[in-house]
Amino acid sequence: MTSSPSSSSGLASPEELEQRAKTLLSIVRRQARRPYVVELAGTPKAGKTSALHVLKSFFKECGYQVQLMRERASDCPIAMKGHFFFNTWTTTTMIASMLENLDTEADILLLDRGVFDSIVWLEDQSRAGQVTPEERKIFRDFALLDRWRSLTDLTCVLTVTPEVAMQRENASLLVPRSGSIVSGKFLSRYNSVLATVREDVDDLFNFVDIDTSEHEPRHVHHHLASALIERMHHWVDPEIAAIPRATAEALFGDQPVLDLASSIGAIQREVVSRPRSVLERDEGFVQLVAAAVLRNDGKVLLVRRSAEDDEKRVTFGRDLLWKGCHVPRPDASGTDVVAMASSALEERLKEDFYLARLDSELRPWVLVWSRNPREVRHLGIVFDLEIPNAELARSLTGKVFKRDRNRTRIKLQELVRPTELHARMASAGGELQLESWSRDLLDHEVRRGGGVSQ
Repeated sequence: MTSSPSSSSGLASPEELEQRAKTLLSIVRRQARRPYVVELAGTPKAGKTSALHVLKSFFKECGYQVQLMRERASDCPIAMKGHFFFNTWTTTTMIASMLENLDTEADILLLDRGVFDSIVWLEDQSRAGQVTPEERKIFRDFALLDRWRSLTDLTCVLTVTPEVAMQRENASLLVPRSGSIVSGKFLSRYNSVLATVREDVDDLFNFVDIDTSEHEPRHVHHHLASALIERMHHWVDPEIAAIPRATAEALFGDQPVLDLASSIGAIQREVVSRPRSVLERDEGFVQLVAAAVLRNDGKVLLVRRSAEDDEKRVTFGRDLLWKGCHVPRPDASGTDVVAMASSALEERLKEDFYLARLDSELRPWVLVWSRNPREVRHLGIVFDLEIPNAELARSLTGKVFKRDRNRTRIKLQELVRPTELHARMASAGGELQLESWSRDLLDHEVRRGGGVSQ
């Protein structure tokens, strides 16, 4: 997507921009699972470095926790900037630094050059004959590996003409100079490479493109901040699936658990989509949640919220038998709700457990809903997922997955047979503290003799 600074008359005032950022922050703190990652890349002398510092200052003033991950080129032990090893070192250290900062309390991560920038330099080196075609392919595939390429939520590409770049370079110098990087010849070549790579990967990144040649820095910074707020709002507050509460009440009656196959049609007919923040305030709708019960060899995985100050633990209960996520807005092709729920759930489980793939099929099982005032706003579409082998099951058991930004500590406590767990739940004074969906699912399973995978 190409975006250019509009005229001053079309921009929100600085005060309006600040208010938009502060309003968004409350949604970010409630709903974001990780920091919003923004890469700034582009032509040397386009104003990238000053833009990074202005963005950091603006969002910090608005209350955000902002982490600026500076370019590591000055730290690289390899002296030759144009060398393939130099780009390899800066790219891998950038990826490592980004991964280190994902589970922090930061709201925004600003990258001083990132994955996109690395493949632009790679292409430039390839055209100069500094890397072989095979090296280019291997390095490019590595840099664009979806598991970290997709973590960059916004890529801002700042460009400038060679003439303006040289003017900026020499504006404060008594004697004009032309270096190996900031020279008219290099800048022309770089802009050509940049445009080619930008077009080639258009579908892999969420771009904002700005030619800074004819705009004052303040105007560019305002445009970047506005674009960041708009894109981050869509990212953190997506439209999710819901049904009218009256539909859920009529469907469930006094039953907490329903057979999915015979009941999902009523949900499919009534499903709507709204931004999550809107639905959180609207008691007339019930949000759809995709939930997975993980199993292995006749046992279910007990998940424990282990942080004493975890709000969800205090409100709903410490122990649960499922992992889940909101069901996204159904797409325009008319994909059914169960398929949307399954797809979203698969991505969430891979993300949470750091898996490349699940190696097992999510099988639709039941619907669950509680009239408890604390839980009435969510309805679960529950799937069974068989952990494919005992080794993986053992490796998951006992692991703690933490997210510092919202103080969540999730421990995969143990694999236990449902009948044993049911007996522990029934015992007076037991240490088990199951939340309501888990209690209802466990009751249903013991009475009916197991989930779909048994």
